[in-house]
Amino acid sequence: MNDNRLRWIAAIGASAVVMFGAVALSISQDPSKLGADAGSGMATAATVTQSVAPKNAFRRPGDAGHHGPRPAAPEEQGLPGS
Repeated sequence: MNDNRLRWIAAIGASAVVMFGAVALSISQDPSKLGADAGSGMATAATVTQSVAPKNAFRRPGDAGHHGPRPAAPEEQGLPGS
């Protein structure tokens, strides 16, 4: 085996050891120490604001007469009388 191949195997092995250590550490963490439980009173990074949505948010200026979806074409409608 040449040196280059041995280095690749050593690098992959070392990264696997580091990955398994990180996974083991994250599994063994107590969530209550991190403040992740519901009663911790810690603030999250989310920002909540109250606002009023615009009345015609999805209309373009040229669509003044369009209200709702277009009816299906006759060939896409169901059987007659059903």
